Amino acid sequence: MNKPYDIEKTSRREINSEVNRKIEYTIQLAYNHSPFYRKKFDSLGLKPERIVDGDSLLTAIRKGLRLTKGELLSEFSRVVTDYVSDISVAEIWSSGSTGAPKRVWYAPDDLRRSYGQVRLAYNAMGLCPGDYVVNMFSPPPNASGPLSYAAGLDMGLHMLQLAIPLKTDRLLQVIKMTKPKSLFAISTRMNQLPTEIEQIGEKASNLGLDCVLTGGEPYSKEKRAIIQGEWGNVYVADVWASAEASVLGYTSEDCHIFGMHIPENRLLVEAVDPDTLEPVGKGQIGVDLVTTLYDVGERPATILIGYSHNDSIKVLDVNKCDCGRSFKMIEWPLLRREDILCVSGQNLDVRLGTESAICKYPFLTKEYLIIHRPIDGRRLKPYLEIRIEANKRDADLSESAKQDVRREIWSKVISNPAAEDIVFSQSETQVQFFDRGNLFQGYEEYFKPSKPVRIITL
Repeated sequence: MNKPYDIEKTSRREINSEVNRKIEYTIQLAYNHSPFYRKKFDSLGLKPERIVDGDSLLTAIRKGLRLTKGELLSEFSRVVTDYVSDISVAEIWSSGSTGAPKRVWYAPDDLRRSYGQVRLAYNAMGLCPGDYVVNMFSPPPNASGPLSYAAGLDMGLHMLQLAIPLKTDRLLQVIKMTKPKSLFAISTRMNQLPTEIEQIGEKASNLGLDCVLTGGEPYSKEKRAIIQGEWGNVYVADVWASAEASVLGYTSEDCHIFGMHIPENRLLVEAVDPDTLEPVGKGQIGVDLVTTLYDVGERPATILIGYSHNDSIKVLDVNKCDCGRSFKMIEWPLLRREDILCVSGQNLDVRLGTESAICKYPFLTKEYLIIHRPIDGRRLKPYLEIRIEANKRDADLSESAKQDVRREIWSKVISNPAAEDIVFSQSETQVQFFDRGNLFQGYEEYFKPSKPVRIITL
């Protein structure tokens, strides 16, 4: 059984006390050394010495003391601290899957913060110093590969990072040779590999893995169950992470299967109303609001205050988890607000809804693409097309099987029968089946060989 770090066993009072100390130091650091934050403080009439805990920080954030995604892009040189010319800095990028990639600078103390967050995730999935891992996350300049690799080395893992994608037969040779305890990859690749391995006469379930780690994209409970079974009923760990903040949430084998712990010793994460930035409370869905926390004496390059990834999170009503950890929990799976499409006035969970539906059918590959055309000057009705990929040729699928899939998809994507009537009567909708490899037909410019594009809004 995993043994949580001592810091995760401490009481809420001890956690809150440590967080408040770090808030005070981080705020003073931002005011004294980031031109961006100093201007915000002064223009808002805020005094850094009055921000001493989470409540006073949230009050300041609601007044405007925060960093947005747009500001990180447009005012990057003013956001970073003014002493960066005197220290070493590593630059990493976000994937840019929903826009232009964001640059983030990691000084040694930013990396130290990240190491602690990632190590909590590794510990929670049962990894220990000396364990061998094959890491298939994205190579530099993207964040997932470099941050997971560096943190693993800092922890004492033995890690092979495959910066260049290998053909399946070669990857299989590598796994057989190195005999890793765990494999790291995005959920899409972790789901694809067992089928590819079976096509060359082997089984992923026979490779002897103890656990696998996914990250980088949201996915459904149903897909997680498929991955778990195809890799031999191993534990499937997942992390909520970003280039800007590193690991924000991590699952544990010993606690609730649909929960994630927040590394509270390094991040202040709140669920807030997206319009008012007021906390929504436990059990309610809000948008994430993140502040990085630093120890006295640390000199980070990039400080995040009131930053949002625009992810929807729900804080669970758990004071202390069964696994022994005291850090607060949020619900898994997470959902990007960009993945909720408003069609004819109805909010549709197109991404996870589609994915959870198609996981039911073995004749589908679990690959899908959503094409959305909102109303504009030329279009009087919104258009929503859901494309799914089949193992069989489209001509070999019976009409009854297709109709069953369509019904299942719409039942998952649309929340209730009343909303279904509105969507179908006031918009153009269709579910289309495509042969393997043809999902992006007509939209080839949107295809990405790494993290897949799931929604195209035109």
